[in-house]
Amino acid sequence: MSRLFAAEVLEFPESDAEKIPALMGASDLQELKLLDQKARYKFDEIINFFTVFETHEEFREYFINHPKIKPFMDPNYCVTI
Repeated sequence: MSRLFAAEVLEFPESDAEKIPALMGASDLQELKLLDQKARYKFDEIINFFTVFETHEEFREYFINHPKIKPFMDPNYCVTI
């Protein structure tokens, strides 16, 4: 079960609802539900992955000091487009 849930149900325009299956690559509502569920589960896996790093000091230190990650940890790091 996913930990994601709506805090408050909002009205969704019917015209926009008809566009969602095509945007997500689904052919029907059932396939859309499966794609959405898969995406939510993947998001949960990512959250759990980073939770492990946060709670285990040695993993956290490895991650923070990794040469490919370290530049992003600098508060002065800036990406320009």
